Amino acid sequence: MPHRSAPLGHKVLVSAPFGRDAESVAGLLRRESYEAAVCRDLSEIAERLDDQVGAVVVTEEALGADRRRLQAALQAQPTWSDVPFVVLAARRMGPLPPGQAAVLRVSDVIDNYTVLERPLSSLSLLSAVSSALRSRQKQFEMRDHLAEIGARNEALARSEEQLRAARDVLARNQDELEAKVAERTEELRRAHEHLHQSQKMEAVGQLTGGIAHDFNNMLTGIIGAMDIIRRRIASGRLDDLDRFMDAATTSANRAAGLTQRLLAFSRRQSLDSKPLD
Repeated sequence: MPHRSAPLGHKVLVSAPFGRDAESVAGLLRRESYEAAVCRDLSEIAERLDDQVGAVVVTEEALGADRRRLQAALQAQPTWSDVPFVVLAARRMGPLPPGQAAVLRVSDVIDNYTVLERPLSSLSLLSAVSSALRSRQKQFEMRDHLAEIGARNEALARSEEQLRAARDVLARNQDELEAKVAERTEELRRAHEHLHQSQKMEAVGQLTGGIAHDFNNMLTGIIGAMDIIRRRIASGRLDDLDRFMDAATTSANRAAGLTQRLLAFSRRQSLDSKPLD
């Protein structure tokens, strides 16, 4: 079944140093619509190992070369990445079975691998490569999931920072509001005090006006009676002077009584002189 190419992890690297094994494997993969690239050795695999690589097919013989660069490249992968390898075990005579010998060669360098013993059918190789590519795609899904989590965490961190900033602003605004309320309260207190003082002064003024009017009436009676008495004495008319003397005395007594009441009232009041704004 033709392979549907993915934007990432769709390329298969092939390394088989003997004969035409590499071209044969790459040709098989290309006929099945896989993008395959032949690498001379493990160093070239290390150079080409990136997000475009979905799987690596190597023969056991290829693993006999210097593996330090490949090991460094694999260790430099992101935490979510672990490129899968398909290792084709060599057929040989010896104390170890071919698959076990291949495992001993690869396990100290590669973590994610599948060993296939040769000879194997094309179907087995294609099935192993397809499984490796699916595994690789899941790694990209994990990468995207981790990136999404990271983005959410960053957004959450920004939101928390904005919330802290908003709380700081609210706290400052609350302090300013409380200060303004206190200031306005003091202004209102002063205004009420000023109004109360003004009302008191107005009442005192009205009282003073009434007292002055009463005194004026009393003094008018006294002065009028004294003037009549003076003119009568000047003209020799001494009869009926007692009536005018009694009128003047009555007015004087009324004035004296009013003065006594004012003195008594002033002694009962606490005079607190303050400048008015």
